[in-house]
Amino acid sequence: PIGRHLGVRGLLASRPLLTDRPSRADPVPMAAPLTSHGLEESAEALSRGVMDWEAGNFGYLRNLQAAARNRGRVELMRCKKGADSGRLVAVKRMPNAWVQHGPRAHEERFPHSSERPWRDLGILQELNRRSFPSVCQLLGVFRDQDVTYVVTSLATEGELFEWCKRAPALGREREVQMMPLVTQILTSVKLLHEYGVAHCDLSLENILLTRDDTGDLQVKLIDFGMSSPERMRRGRADVGKPSYQAPETHSGMLYDAFLADAFALGVVIFTMAAREYPWNATKRGKCERYECMHFHGWDRYAEEMTLHDGTGRAPCQVFSEELSELLGSLLTREPKGRAHLGEACYTSSADAAKEGDEAASGYSVWSLRWHDDASTDVGSEREDPDGLSLDEVASSEVESPTSAASAAPGPGLGESCGLHARSASNGSSSASTVASRSSSPRGGSAAEKPQS
Repeated sequence: PIGRHLGVRGLLASRPLLTDRPSRADPVPMAAPLTSHGLEESAEALSRGVMDWEAGNFGYLRNLQAAARNRGRVELMRCKKGADSGRLVAVKRMPNAWVQHGPRAHEERFPHSSERPWRDLGILQELNRRSFPSVCQLLGVFRDQDVTYVVTSLATEGELFEWCKRAPALGREREVQMMPLVTQILTSVKLLHEYGVAHCDLSLENILLTRDDTGDLQVKLIDFGMSSPERMRRGRADVGKPSYQAPETHSGMLYDAFLADAFALGVVIFTMAAREYPWNATKRGKCERYECMHFHGWDRYAEEMTLHDGTGRAPCQVFSEELSELLGSLLTREPKGRAHLGEACYTSSADAAKEGDEAASGYSVWSLRWHDDASTDVGSEREDPDGLSLDEVASSEVESPTSAASAAPGPGLGESCGLHARSASNGSSSASTVASRSSSPRGGSAAEKPQS
């Protein structure tokens, strides 16, 4: 059982599961920032503590998501023995040939990879130790002859991608439901930045939802394999997903990764509101819709682009003025004109002067009008993405398959930016998600599996 291998019962007891919703008004709990050296030590310690995988301790239920970038998949399993018997968990399976036996071996074998599986685990462990509320719990790392298994707590409501398909039609009701989640997302990423970590791969697929004890939705950030403990980093084309990449990441020059995360959140929020991506890619010459934004700015984009909801409306006809203001502040082309998330490095004049910070004279998303509408609670009605309760899922134990589900590419240049497929290329998945089947939720088009 999990407890016998890694003492997970004690581990969870020593790390209280925080279910209070983050609020912009809450003080930021500070601790020493995560450092490259500290994360390397944490990852090395995890690799030394990997235990033998005993298949009889877990019952396979179903695939949750393909994880092509990690060369594996994520599965829903049920603990079968010990104090955790009956508990549903998420298990990410990755080939040992990819993970290697530790972080150094992986980097030596794949020196040019932007994806670092041990970095992901090291950051998750350190955030758990700091009682960071917006991540899943790492329960154990196991290995057999061929596969490494990462066991985490389960995010019961799946990806934010699925919420986008289930939410009400475009308009005011949809905004009212999404704004409390937007508050959580912005607050969670702000707190991550306060710990010194830039996510670098924020997307609908890397934000999960779960229910707390009161039934309210809670945000969980996942997939830290591309994350950086350094705010300033040099651009490379394979970090992040094409729709979410800030334009400055294509320059090959140093850029502020916190502000690049802010841009990605602008894409996340747009897609929550519009049920489609604003563009397929931000690299110049790859997407006509982004070219409009690049040359003419948000106001022109919001007036001239047409949403693919069948009504022929433009974003400015669908979004409230407050939401449009927030999106314009996050999707600004130039980093120095982009809104930050209120991190201390921007709001503290002493820190800004020390860093010579161009963004120090900028403004925070919290200074805008949108959050006046964010006090409305997210509805507590529970709906599994499958239309199946977790109890129904748990009663259907089957044998584990031997191959991962295939992935479909996202839309290309000239195709619709709608949510008929997840983000194109280099997506990823976490061992913490509940994915839906391909049936159409609430009349929406069925989503194809991402290239994760």
